[in-house]
Amino acid sequence: MSRPVVYLAGLISTDVPESLRWRIEAEPLLTEAGFEVLSPMRGKDPARLLRGGLVDPCLTAKDVLARDYQDVARSTVILAHLETFEGGRPLLGTIAELAWAWQLRIPVVGMVDRENVYMLDHPFVNEFVSHYFNDEDSAVDFIIEYYSKRS
Repeated sequence: MSRPVVYLAGLISTDVPESLRWRIEAEPLLTEAGFEVLSPMRGKDPARLLRGGLVDPCLTAKDVLARDYQDVARSTVILAHLETFEGGRPLLGTIAELAWAWQLRIPVVGMVDRENVYMLDHPFVNEFVSHYFNDEDSAVDFIIEYYSKRS
């Protein structure tokens, strides 16, 4: 029997360590609960990334886009961190991933601050996100409870 798959969507910025840290914290919790976890950071060395994490000199944009799309397409659920962590860079890649998930009818569990009206009230994002949480622990617990084959 195959394991359920979670893709970890959200800002990737080497200028904002929290944008990398939350994935590192969520992955073992989900893995221990029986999920296969797909991170867009797997196989990437943050020290090698250029322009704040936008560019990996070993990969083309097509490489990145193709793998991320395939990861979203094979996911059971997407865990999306919808904050910019005050980094100033928009979540362009994340929004594309949410649109793919919506098109493929893959549920998205979003993590976002209660005050982030752009991510809570924008009609596109609001349609893309199946369930919102204000913190990582609650979002991960929900995924484990609702999407785990063990529950």
